[in-house]
Amino acid sequence: MPIPEPARKQLGADTTGLMVGDVEPGSPAAESGIRPGDVITSANNREVHQPSDVAEAWTNARRENRPVLLRVKRDGQSLFIAVS
Repeated sequence: MPIPEPARKQLGADTTGLMVGDVEPGSPAAESGIRPGDVITSANNREVHQPSDVAEAWTNARRENRPVLLRVKRDGQSLFIAVS
């Protein structure tokens, strides 16, 4: 989902990306360590601005039988998480 305004103020006005609202237990995202509140800033080294950006990266990665690499901001830190 888009980053809610109160969270954007806390993260910094220049923060772009999408906030994870919910993670389905047992899903590839959950098994890879994605958590509610994470901010996804890129998928496969491309900035994301809307949910369809992440969905497209996921579809392309699945078609090529490889994981999607997400850059995530969590607790003031940036990290990469591969979801397969």
